Amino acid sequence: WRLRGINIINEIYDTGSFDWKVFSSKKKQELPGVYETIMTDFSNTLICCTKRKGIYQSIVRRFLIFMIKSEKDIPAIDEVLLRNFLVKISTDKPKSMDDVITALKKFLQHLNETNFTENRYYSILAAPRSRDRKVKPCMDANELAMMMNCINRNTPGGKRDYAILILAATTGLRAGDIASLRLDCINWKRNEIQFFQGKTSEATILPLPQNTAGRSLSFSSQRLCASE
Repeated sequence: WRLRGINIINEIYDTGSFDWKVFSSKKKQELPGVYETIMTDFSNTLICCTKRKGIYQSIVRRFLIFMIKSEKDIPAIDEVLLRNFLVKISTDKPKSMDDVITALKKFLQHLNETNFTENRYYSILAAPRSRDRKVKPCMDANELAMMMNCINRNTPGGKRDYAILILAATTGLRAGDIASLRLDCINWKRNEIQFFQGKTSEATILPLPQNTAGRSLSFSSQRLCASE
């Protein structure tokens, strides 16, 4: 936090203002020109949110740098190179290996489709992987009912909270997607919720639970957001 404060002060001193952003001491590693072009073309094929696109770009850039340091080029990509890279990056990103696998699979598939290589090593990465995390048990119907019955639905805040929990329990929506919902996301005639997912930026349509559309949303001017 001290370093962040210093960076902000330096930016104000140099420019007279500052923008909210993430300050990082890590410098972007440059690639030879042909690889930068390949990276740009690959990035243009990604259909996801800006944050996730940046994650995939960072992983692929590290892979290309690892490939160059291993004295190989794209046609020479093989199982050994992939395995060695996965072993190396797993020490830095032990909890993000799903992102690593997805990024590599998308990149290698892009290389195959654009004729940079005839190898189909991206199919190897599609193999199921074991997970080291436990699957948390779900709430049973009685526990869910007890939780819902604790909410005072005679107040606007209680109606909002009830609607939020009903949406979470019946639709499986992410917390961030529920928090960003607005009333204009709801098609009342069709009893549907229409929105763009925050994680994937994909358009999604879900049925609106009947008990959410009824008593809990009788107020019309408030956002369905936990912060209000």
